[in-house]
Amino acid sequence: MHPNYDLKGLARRNLTPPYLSNIAEVTHAAPPQSEDAQRLLILALDGLAHVLSRSKDVWDPFTAADLWCAAAVSPGSGVGDMALDVLWDTLQPKDGENLYKRMVEGKYRGRVDDITIIVCPL
Repeated sequence: MHPNYDLKGLARRNLTPPYLSNIAEVTHAAPPQSEDAQRLLILALDGLAHVLSRSKDVWDPFTAADLWCAAAVSPGSGVGDMALDVLWDTLQPKDGENLYKRMVEGKYRGRVDDITIIVCPL
């Protein structure tokens, strides 16, 4: 272990039980009725849902799935990376300042969980 590693200090900051679960929370959203609508598989950690609840006050998984699918296929960003489009859309609040900017400036209050997003066109 590195000599500067402070295990006791880390343990004092950890306010939740350290656990992992092998039981996934899965939400199946019906695809749009249009024949030309793109079908997607979006895999994401709970950090994405947590940020969405803070930025857009969305708690329902079906509403979240609709927002993420719309962001993934929107032509607005021009980046061509669907996962990045989902992330940037999630960080844009419905009103107010961009959450990414607040995080970078150290003004974001509350925990910031890991965010991993995988978008697979089907």
